[in-house]
Amino acid sequence: MLDANTNRVSLINIHDELSSPQFPFLIPLFSVLAITKKEDGEDDEGSCAIRVSLGDQTVLDAPILVNYQGADIHRSMLGLHGLVITGPGTLKVQLLHNEAEIGEWQISVKQLAPAIIVNGQEA
Repeated sequence: MLDANTNRVSLINIHDELSSPQFPFLIPLFSVLAITKKEDGEDDEGSCAIRVSLGDQTVLDAPILVNYQGADIHRSMLGLHGLVITGPGTLKVQLLHNEAEIGEWQISVKQLAPAIIVNGQEA
């Protein structure tokens, strides 16, 4: 979440595990924040990519423009509206530069046992 008045970023609902009794399931809003630091001698402008994958399946491959605008730090925020999780596994979010991984976050996706209903009550 970006505060329009202070330009500060607040991180909420950071997941390291997701679970569902059935698949597929929908994550209505999935946000990614990537923060990069400019190295000495690096150009002010460049490009990276954010890749989201579940197991061997790439869900999203989004190029991002990195423009430091004279600063040392750059923030890239990406919002995915309607991320469908097709099954259990590892949801991986990667930050890539020239196809080399420079950052990663992994989220374990697990299947819950379905609830057992007996006489209208969960057992």
